[in-house]
Amino acid sequence: MADRARDATNPSIIMTTRALNPNLFVVTRKNQLDNAELFRRVGAQVVMRPSLIVADGVRVRLTLPLLLDFITLSRFEADAWACELISRLCGLLDDEAIEVWQIALDRNQAPALWAADGHDGGLELRHLLTDPRERTRPLPVIALLLEHDGERRLLPDPSLRVQRGDQVLFCGREGARGPMD
Repeated sequence: MADRARDATNPSIIMTTRALNPNLFVVTRKNQLDNAELFRRVGAQVVMRPSLIVADGVRVRLTLPLLLDFITLSRFEADAWACELISRLCGLLDDEAIEVWQIALDRNQAPALWAADGHDGGLELRHLLTDPRERTRPLPVIALLLEHDGERRLLPDPSLRVQRGDQVLFCGREGARGPMD
């Protein structure tokens, strides 16, 4: 009941502050699902739901462990690095939805590499970034992080050789993962 009361007061505070300054950027916290319409009507730019934030964090850690590593390592990079990455992403995505995924170069996710006896180490990252139906056409994908023997490389060079057991975190246009798989 306390959460519901706390939710009920937020919209009135938002409406009062908006009356005083209509240019405010409003971020609010919503604890109850049944107050969704009320929060929608007050026009907050961001409505945070703590339970979803925690659930999403757990889901990401379970399904995309390299994403957390990427975020952590990115914090130590210079602003110029971040600007370059954002520029590359904007050029690649062109206002389309983004998808993030990781693959392990193992028997399950990369059986062709695993089956290529004697060819381990002959595959470059760029081979994973091209359309398998038209090898001269790059997929709308960027490799964000490569993990090899515990070493992690941010924005690995496409000419870097990948090996069995490596893991790679990718982002790209929605649907780009299908041809890569």
